[in-house]
Amino acid sequence: MKRFWNIPNILTLLRFLAVPVYWIMFFTESTYIPALFVFITAIFTDVADGIIARKLNMVTKYGKVLDPLADKLIQVSALTTLVIAGRLMWLFSVIILVKELYLIVCGSILFKRKVVVCSSYIGKIATVVMCIGIILIMFDVTLEIGRYITAAGIGVSLISAVNYTIVTLRRFDGKIPSSDNQEEINIKY
Repeated sequence: MKRFWNIPNILTLLRFLAVPVYWIMFFTESTYIPALFVFITAIFTDVADGIIARKLNMVTKYGKVLDPLADKLIQVSALTTLVIAGRLMWLFSVIILVKELYLIVCGSILFKRKVVVCSSYIGKIATVVMCIGIILIMFDVTLEIGRYITAAGIGVSLISAVNYTIVTLRRFDGKIPSSDNQEEINIKY
């Protein structure tokens, strides 16, 4: 547990705490700017924790699991609030929610078997595109452009989920590994 408390993991925990703050700001302020500030800050903490973890050799197995979970939570929150506010079609939020639940369930099963599946460049590109779209949707002048960019990000995100499944199944010849692995297996999809 001592190794858990490092700068990247603390930044990840702050991102979890940003989720309720984002929701409160989105629905209580007269503009979306405070919520947008929280969202952008969360994005920057995601970038910062990744850079710090790799450069200072602070990567932990907890961080490998919690970091993507925090990312998914803030993205799903942003999409859901935009749907509730009528700025985005509900189908977008449902697609991402189902995809993220699928990845969380699969990742949890694999994590129990000491397999950590790390995100690929496809997933990172999807996240960047979707975040740009979300930011643009919060501004009235770029609403339509933001919707198209968000749709593109969701499309890339679905491609990433399919890639995740294919790479993982190929790695284990279509069978879920047993839970008696002696060492952690990392898969880059």
